[in-house]
Amino acid sequence: VMDGSSDRAADEQNRTDRDSSAVKHGAAKIGIIGSRGIPARYGGFETFAEGISTRLAAKGYQVHVSCEGGKNPKPPAYEGVRLFYFPLKPFYRLLYETIYDIYALVVTRTCYLTIALGYGAGFFFFIPKLFGKRIIVNMDGLERRPRR
Repeated sequence: VMDGSSDRAADEQNRTDRDSSAVKHGAAKIGIIGSRGIPARYGGFETFAEGISTRLAAKGYQVHVSCEGGKNPKPPAYEGVRLFYFPLKPFYRLLYETIYDIYALVVTRTCYLTIALGYGAGFFFFIPKLFGKRIIVNMDGLERRPRR
């Protein structure tokens, strides 16, 4: 009886080889959208974005993270991660976040993978697909909970 551990090990090696190949050939450009930006100063999505983006950058991926903007000069990078900013200062939160997410989806169109944190702008998740790109959505745990 096989326990499947050799299959898991082979799958992991294939994934590692594929990831390494993508990094070597410059195809490893990843966009992370849907947070307020990094470094994390607000909540869970920001903490997640900072953690995953800096780890991926350390492995050789070219990572771009969307950040809330405004008029003050902002740093272009953080620990090897490229930052891009929405050019408007926050206003009515629901409308602002939707416009911000659409902007970020358009900016990350050159990334082979976009990681969307939350699904507030889910109606516009077709944008990466228009460019033949992949999108992964990471739902917030509280958004999944049923309303009481």
